[in-house]
Amino acid sequence: DTDHFIAMMDRFKPYAKGYAGGTSNRKAIKGPAMEATRTPPHVYIQLHQEMSYMPDNPRALAFFCKQAPESGGETVICDMRGLLEQIPEHTRHKFENYGARYVRNLRSAKVDDWRAEPELRHATWQYWFDSESRDQISAQLEERGTHYRWNDDGSLTFWNSEPAVAMHPATGERLYFNQLNSQIQNAWTIGKERADMFERLYGDHTDRPYAVAFDNGDPVTEEDYLAVRELFEARKIAFQWRAGDVMLLDNKLTAHGRHPFTGERDVQVMLFD
Repeated sequence: DTDHFIAMMDRFKPYAKGYAGGTSNRKAIKGPAMEATRTPPHVYIQLHQEMSYMPDNPRALAFFCKQAPESGGETVICDMRGLLEQIPEHTRHKFENYGARYVRNLRSAKVDDWRAEPELRHATWQYWFDSESRDQISAQLEERGTHYRWNDDGSLTFWNSEPAVAMHPATGERLYFNQLNSQIQNAWTIGKERADMFERLYGDHTDRPYAVAFDNGDPVTEEDYLAVRELFEARKIAFQWRAGDVMLLDNKLTAHGRHPFTGERDVQVMLFD
């Protein structure tokens, strides 16, 4: 159970920065153990490295399966060694030289407009940060080195500009390390119907829940996205969870994601320094 999971990982140092400003919809379970995600079961969570959109991120993470789903729900993984070198040169140049910009917008629970439609999954800052205090949230974002802006409509916009390539602290390897491909909202990540709906409702006039670009302002093109997606899909490993399984990952060497699933699924996660 969760207590055993926490005890098993007792010799690992918990991630000191916590999950403030994180992008996955998850809540704490007990101590350092959290839900893996509340993302709906039908969604394929793209392969990514945990919190690579932040200036500081976990060194490692562990997953614990308390209850396996009826079908699907694999926590897919991907070895990142050598992936950067396989990206076509034109696209690799952008990742290596431009870096990444991640922008989030959280609406206010006190403003009931079209963005509150459940289908949009445009979360409120009150829910995401589990707080009603703007000052408290501002302090958390400042402590994380995250830029932010409180908007006239009550929403909160915050963003980070980070390198898209990182050095492994132990091996010195240069590794693809970003979430441009997983945070982008396009026909492949959220479906054509949903992507068209976002374009129709948000357009260029309203801040979207997620927005990404290269840090020089260039968009992540379809060519850029598919070049990385194809490598991820060709390299990924999927295994069926069994109740009691634990998986420990090096966050820079290994990306992770989640296949869609049916039935009840209880997978928990802990982050480590």
